[in-house]
Amino acid sequence: MARYSYYSSKLEQGEPTNTNAKSALDQIADPQNLGSILRTAHFFDIDGIVMTERESAPLSPTTSKSSAGALEHLSNIYTTPHLPKFLSQSSQNGWTIFGTDLNSDKTLSIES
Repeated sequence: MARYSYYSSKLEQGEPTNTNAKSALDQIADPQNLGSILRTAHFFDIDGIVMTERESAPLSPTTSKSSAGALEHLSNIYTTPHLPKFLSQSSQNGWTIFGTDLNSDKTLSIES
């Protein structure tokens, strides 16, 4: 089963990630929803998943079953203690950030 590691520490150490697309997940608490998202991420060849450290579903057998096996193929699953800070630092490192919020009626941009 995949293991968590801190993605922000990889950024701080300047480790190359050799990636094209990441998916940041904020507080996906239901393991079946997380599994479905992981299945979709695998289908779209997402190179890595960054999840919030707290209030996120664990990588459990339920998550694995819901992912239809995709969890076992995703080796780059990370956690971060503060997602907005992580996204801000990533933007400063040249990443283009896209996001959605169901409760927002306006468009915002994180500038580096």
